[in-house]
Amino acid sequence: MTNTDLNRAIECALTAARKALAAGEIPVGACVMTADGTILASAGNRCEQDGTQLGHAELYCLDEASRKTPGRRLIDCALVVTLEPCLMCLGAALNAGISRVYYLVSSPDSGAFTRYDVHARIEEHHLESDEAQKLLTDFFKTLRK
Repeated sequence: MTNTDLNRAIECALTAARKALAAGEIPVGACVMTADGTILASAGNRCEQDGTQLGHAELYCLDEASRKTPGRRLIDCALVVTLEPCLMCLGAALNAGISRVYYLVSSPDSGAFTRYDVHARIEEHHLESDEAQKLLTDFFKTLRK
């Protein structure tokens, strides 16, 4: 995956986060990209829309991407997400065969990489994104008013 490919995946995840925000969801977006730069899937959070705590962007994205690959395994694919994945979502990524996770905002309260020793199983890349941080900060400021 080139830097250009990674930037496309980041923009794809941010677009999904913006759509989630517009739908009244916590603005988290995810994208799955192959090693050659093909975007397989993207999704935003849908907990409120679908009435489930399992409505995380990563789960929908991994599910959609898995349906597009032979054997449902996402070997040599990367997951790009706007917020550090929780343990549930990281477990799903591991089970799907994801080898790299890129996230734009860390989550000290519930982030799997921050809270648990999972680094030996998957390659972690924490990237900083002012836009992803602002989407989340503004959402929670509005929610708390």
